[in-house]
Amino acid sequence: MIDISFLLLFMKRTILALSLILIILVSVVAKTRNVKSESAFSSVWVEVARGSGGIAYNGTPDNGTDLFTISHLEWRVRWNVTPVESGLPVVDGSDFKFLVLPEFAKYGEVGIVSGKVFSETETGILVIQNSYNRTYYIDAIVSGYTSYELIVEENLCSPLLDIIPPVIAIFSPENKTYNLGNITLTFTVDKPTSVLWYTLDIDGKIGIWPVRNLSLSGLDLGTHNLTVTVRDEAGNRASKTVYFSVEEPFTTTLIAVAALVLVLLDLGLLAYYFKKRKR
Repeated sequence: MIDISFLLLFMKRTILALSLILIILVSVVAKTRNVKSESAFSSVWVEVARGSGGIAYNGTPDNGTDLFTISHLEWRVRWNVTPVESGLPVVDGSDFKFLVLPEFAKYGEVGIVSGKVFSETETGILVIQNSYNRTYYIDAIVSGYTSYELIVEENLCSPLLDIIPPVIAIFSPENKTYNLGNITLTFTVDKPTSVLWYTLDIDGKIGIWPVRNLSLSGLDLGTHNLTVTVRDEAGNRASKTVYFSVEEPFTTTLIAVAALVLVLLDLGLLAYYFKKRKR
């Protein structure tokens, strides 16, 4: 016969053990949900660029950073803004804003940080994932008496971006001498481009869009150099230079004059020949 008291004791211990296991599982799940990861990848951060400045009272744009190039998908900007002792009371705080922009762009930022700084230093991290460009700069706009520091880092564990530069093939002009002042610029690029221009004798950039053949008219006599520069959609840049010369053209007028001289000489010889035969 089964002892009822023993069975009740066994059931109580089983229920208690199951309750403890359930509490532990709920706790683990709750902790897992509360974990916030800054990055979807493993993290090995290396510095790419840095900039600093400030103490601008009227809120005018400051240097921020120079152009920098990113090689990995994930990167970040570590920033801090510090109030500078000016002797003036801090009431409403000082505004600051950092705009992360692609090269050649004044708008279309891929990241922005803004806020106010009072009597204590403000710090933060802006994480960016962007694969459309590789070259950026940061505009800094500060007001009041403040200083700032910006540190750009990229995550070496995130996917590598397209770092292969485009290939340019120039078919015309060639490395030779031309006897006419109008020459066609003909070239191809093996990848889609975002920026494209050429320079002639280092005479300033002339934009080209889309890729097409161009007429180089009014070229002076002498030696010239022409450089085609492109930047692809990933921000990779490439250039190619060709050297050529332009000489005085050998015109049809000169040919006509030479032919006329020959005809006159022939006529003179014929006249002389017949005159001599009559004698």
